[in-house]
Amino acid sequence: MNRKFSARASVLLITVLMLVTLTGCGSSEAAAKTLTPKSIVEGDRTIWYMIDCGSVEDYGEEAIPLYIYIVENSHVKEYWNHALEVTMKDLAKMSDDEITARLEQLAKEYNEKKPDNSDIVEWDVSKIRIDVLNSDVEPTDYYSRESVSDDHIQMIIFGELLDQPVTIAGIQYGGYYQTHDHEDYVVTKTDDNTTFGFETLDDCDETYPSTDETQGYIYLNK
Repeated sequence: MNRKFSARASVLLITVLMLVTLTGCGSSEAAAKTLTPKSIVEGDRTIWYMIDCGSVEDYGEEAIPLYIYIVENSHVKEYWNHALEVTMKDLAKMSDDEITARLEQLAKEYNEKKPDNSDIVEWDVSKIRIDVLNSDVEPTDYYSRESVSDDHIQMIIFGELLDQPVTIAGIQYGGYYQTHDHEDYVVTKTDDNTTFGFETLDDCDETYPSTDETQGYIYLNK
């Protein structure tokens, strides 16, 4: 009797474990996502860092991102962090809310100290354009998002895909890198369930002859 009960209990336990395992696998698949420049800009808040690749190699966690972009619901707030000097080590210790508040405070203090300085450290971007480039241009997967705000134009270039995430100050970052002026990572905090990609010409609002370097535009916040 005890043996029969034990056998039934074992079968029940194995069945439960199999269901839990299958449920876990399903959850993992459901959590997987691919981000593209358009979905990044239009989606929930993410914070992006443009960091000189050589700076990461030379200084590691003490590297200072050139620009920091807070992107949310088709709105971009851009910080020239080269002036604010927040390191990757500092950023690793903060939540996204804390990073946002810290950058706002530093930009305010900077502008109060240098009200006549021509160096602008913070921009609110109201118009956004994603450029889809000709496939003949090297590298082939070379996309950019041009952000326009009043008299200022700044371009974030989502260049080539990173082959694998980069770890800085114990945090895993993924995304892109660009070689427009020099080699920079263009990255955000990521995990193993997130991959990155690009838009296609089918997504464009306007397309142009293939002889042009830019084959199409995607306009956000028209």
